[in-house]
Amino acid sequence: MRRTPVARAPWGRALPRPTRSRRTVEVAADPEVVTAVLAAAPAGAEPRWYRDAVPLRFRAVLDGWVSQVLGPPAGAAPSARPDGPRERLREATADDAFLAAGDRAGFWEVDDSATTATPPGHRLVLRAVVHAPGEVLLRAVVAGVAHGPGAGPRTRVTLDVELHPRGLLGALYLAADLPAREVVVEGVAHALVADLRRAGLTPTPPPAAGR
Repeated sequence: MRRTPVARAPWGRALPRPTRSRRTVEVAADPEVVTAVLAAAPAGAEPRWYRDAVPLRFRAVLDGWVSQVLGPPAGAAPSARPDGPRERLREATADDAFLAAGDRAGFWEVDDSATTATPPGHRLVLRAVVHAPGEVLLRAVVAGVAHGPGAGPRTRVTLDVELHPRGLLGALYLAADLPAREVVVEGVAHALVADLRRAGLTPTPPPAAGR
């Protein structure tokens, strides 16, 4: 009996680190084209990888339940930030082309969203406004990949989900959180690939996943 080969996920996996879980995706397109999908602001019910990935939806519901008991998480209101409110702090909408620093999207606040020159691409850093014993970040880096003569453009997207623990509780939580963090980054990569495909792009795993 012949076995049907298992389809390979269109993203690369790296060994998780204590505070970071990583996935990488490559796309046969210019960085600007990939950025237009990755950093697109919310548009009504249209799916967005940073908001609609299944693990993120689950976490949003769970945090909503916790908030009913403990109140809103630190950072849920602008005045709760130690550095004070940001001028742009507001809900991102379909009127915006891209997410910008200070925007709110789902339970994320955009800490950074900027074009990079070397390598050409884009950097997006989202901070979760949720109940957690530490800081939860989602980083996405879009970077052009060097290619030989005659080869078309290629872009690599690196996704990192990070937990930076706070205090003894955070240190204990860090070890227990690793399996869940791997599930989250896997779900986020799956949602990003779905968004890229809806935009007519074809994501593939990199030749060798970053470590």
